[in-house]
Amino acid sequence: MFSKEKCKGILIGVILTLLLVSTVFAEEVREQIEVLYNDISIYIDGSRIETEKEPFIYEGYTYVPIRVISEALDKDVHWDSEKNSISIGSEVKSYIKMKDMNTITASSKDWKEFDTFTTNIMEEYSDGYHFYRSYSKFFSELHYEYFLNEDYDSFQVKIAPDKVWSTREKDENIGSFQFFADGGKIYDTGEIESDLTEPIEINLNLKDIVKFEIKGEGKGLGFIEPRFIK
Repeated sequence: MFSKEKCKGILIGVILTLLLVSTVFAEEVREQIEVLYNDISIYIDGSRIETEKEPFIYEGYTYVPIRVISEALDKDVHWDSEKNSISIGSEVKSYIKMKDMNTITASSKDWKEFDTFTTNIMEEYSDGYHFYRSYSKFFSELHYEYFLNEDYDSFQVKIAPDKVWSTREKDENIGSFQFFADGGKIYDTGEIESDLTEPIEINLNLKDIVKFEIKGEGKGLGFIEPRFIK
C-alpha cells in the first residue's frame, strides 16, 4: 500500500505507453516504472483543484491528470483511439488539400495552382490557386464540382487580392466566388474589392452533402489554402 507521505512507490499499469510505429506494424509496450508521490497539490489562478488521481513525479517530471487541468481551463478533452492521440480544446481534424481532390467537373481559364502567392497586404502563402491575369478588362472563370458522398464536415479557404493591387488604384470589383451544396447556393462572396485589409476567410458546413460546386470569376485574385475537412 502506498503512503501519502514522501515515499517511493511502484505504479503498475498503463502509466507509460510507447507507441512504436513502422510501415508494417504498431506495437504497444507496457513497462513497470518507479514514481514518487509527494502530496502534490494543483492550483489554477489561485484556486486549488481536487483530483481523484494523485499527481506524481517520474524522472524529474510531474505528471497530472490531463482531464482535470483541461476542464479547469474550460477546455474539452478528446481521445482518438485510432490515432492514439489526445486533443485539448478544438478537436484535431484531418483535411485534404483541394489540389488532391478528384473533380467530376473542372473547367477554368487563366486560373492555376501557385507555389508562392503574395497578397496586397504583403502576406505570403504557398498553397492555393489564383486568377493570375490582372491587366485584362475581362474576368477569367472557373467551375469545379466534387462528389463528396457525405464524407466531409466543411470546406475552408481564404480569398485575397494579388500584390499587384497594392500599387494600383482601387478597383471596386476584381472578382467573386459562389459555392453550392447539392444544387443550392450556400455562400456568395459578392464583389471583392482590390484594397482588402485582410483576407476573406470562408468556412462552409458540408455535413451530409453529396455534391459540392465552386464557381468564380476574377483577375489578380488568390484562392488560398483551400481544404476539405473530414
